[in-house]
This record gives sequence, structure tokens and C-alpha cells, in this order.
Amino acid sequence: MVASWTVPTTPSNPGSQVIYFFPGLEQLPNVQSILQPVLGWNGYNDAAWTLASWNCCVDGTTFHSDPINASDGDQVIGDTYSTCAPGVSCSNWAIVSTNVSTGQNSTLNTDPYGALTWVFGGVLEAYGVDTCDQYPASGSISFTDIGVYTLDGNPVASPPWNNSYPVGSQSPQCNYGVSATSSTSTLVY
Repeated sequence: MVASWTVPTTPSNPGSQVIYFFPGLEQLPNVQSILQPVLGWNGYNDAAWTLASWNCCVDGTTFHSDPINASDGDQVIGDTYSTCAPGVSCSNWAIVSTNVSTGQNSTLNTDPYGALTWVFGGVLEAYGVDTCDQYPASGSISFTDIGVYTLDGNPVASPPWNNSYPVGSQSPQCNYGVSATSSTSTLVY
């Protein structure tokens, strides 16, 4: 899977909140891990945008590459792929998070711990948000040029996602929404 997006504006009300944006691949129905190129605000308690590659939560453990810096308006590409021969299912995968604007990238070579059959065109994951102005002021983020491929390298014509967006019951509810096509996913917050 590959996707592009733009780093949004810094939150209007920066505090201790942590905000993550990413596309991802996961197993279904037995989730073991999620492979994801992650753009995070304050992800490392740094009050800044960073970009890193993650394999999250295998037995409660998170593996990630060294983060690189990102700034408002930077162009980002996330690429997650098997490093084995085409058509071969294997445990060798790479997640490459690239800041196109600076030319830096951060790569994690990892094991997905199962077949990746659940695809996310774009995800917003947030912690410690007390008011809606703690999100980026732009109010939305768009993942574009999303490409999903089989292990043979063939494009999936209609990626298996939809416009559903589970939202927790915690406050605040910040007008969350999503719109998607086969190659874009726009998240509203």
C-alpha cells in the first residue's frame, strides 16, 4: 500500500494531546498487528510533527523506526510492502515513511505476524484531546494517490474500504467525518 498526504497545520491549542494520522494494513479477523507509516503530533512528547514507521501492538509491544521531523505543509509518502519475491507470502515487510519536502525517510523492516487483509485509506487516532481546537486548524486531512496492491504487484481496482468511521463516546465530538474514493480518503475533524 502506498499513499501521499500533506502535514496539516500545528494545532491551534497545543497541549499534551497526541494525534496520529496514517494509512495502514492489518489482519482480519484475527488482528495481530498493524503496519503503518505514521505522522504524529506530540507522539514523542515533543510538541512537534514527526514521521515514523510502526508495527503496532504485537502482544502489546510497539515497534517503530527512528522518527524524522516534519513541518506544516510538508509532503509525505507512506509505502508498506513485502520485500519478498512477487507472489510470495512471507514475513519480511518494509514500512517506509518519507518526508518528500526534506528528502528524509524512516524505514522499519518487520514481520506483519499474519496475512494483511484489512486496508485503511486514512486514520485519525487521538489521545488527550479536551477541546476541538487541539486538532490542527485546517480541520481536515486528505490521503491521496492511495494504491493498494496484491502480493503479485497487481493493483486492487476497488480497495476494500468504505466511509465508516467508528467514533468513541468520549467528549469532545468534533464533527468527525470521512469521504473516500478508491484512491483518496479525506478525514474531517
